[in-house]
Amino acid sequence: MKPAEIRQEIAKKGLNLTLIAAAVGAAPGTVGQVINRKLTSTRIASAIAKIINKPFFDVFPEYCAVSPRYVPSAKEGQRKVQELKKVIG
Repeated sequence: MKPAEIRQEIAKKGLNLTLIAAAVGAAPGTVGQVINRKLTSTRIASAIAKIINKPFFDVFPEYCAVSPRYVPSAKEGQRKVQELKKVIG
C-alpha cells in the first residue's frame, strides 16, 4: 500500500499516528517514517497492518525480502485493535 492509503485506513479507524505510537512505545515521527518507508521496523509495520486489519505483506510488501516467514495471526491482530480501542476510549 502507498503511505497515503495507509494513513487513510488509520483515519477510518478513528486513530492517528500519536495514538499508534503510544500503543507501540515509539515516537509519532518514527511511526510516520515507517509508513513513509524512511525507516524499517518489523514491529511497528506489523502493528500498523494489524491496526488497519490488512495482511502484513499487502501493506508492506517490501518486507517480504527481509522477513519472508512472518505472517501475523488474525486473532493477534484483532486483539491489538481491541487494545487500541480501549486506549482511545
